[in-house]
Amino acid sequence: SSGLPPLIGETDQISGIYAHSNWATEDGRYLFSWDENNNIDISVHDISDITDPIQIALFQYSDNARNNALPHNGQVRGQYLYVAYYEAGLRVFDISNPYYPYEVGTVETFQRSIRGNMEGAWNVSVLSAMDCYSHRSKWQSLTLPSCS
Repeated sequence: SSGLPPLIGETDQISGIYAHSNWATEDGRYLFSWDENNNIDISVHDISDITDPIQIALFQYSDNARNNALPHNGQVRGQYLYVAYYEAGLRVFDISNPYYPYEVGTVETFQRSIRGNMEGAWNVSVLSAMDCYSHRSKWQSLTLPSCS
């Protein structure tokens, strides 16, 4: 025995990406992954059959064509995906249809021009059922709480 856990399922490798982190929906059916090499940004996999995960969508934040920012970490809460998008700030996506996620909100947290660097929004954590979130900047270690 190698001491490694058994392989449950896998997908084809996507060349050039670095799957930095991921988060599953609350029902365990879909998995959202963040590419920190900035090639695909966010991917969605149907993991309802964990032995055969299927990629169903790739997407980026709304202004990516003009300002090429990197995603870092995110969290799913209900029908929303909250993403710390480095220089593009906090981005919120409606994932009620995970095949077609779309951006519904943003909090601009970075005051300089976007250069595709790892500065700005670094982490996000949804804190309660009231949709409170905290945002942490990688360099300033600032937490910005907000509740809707």
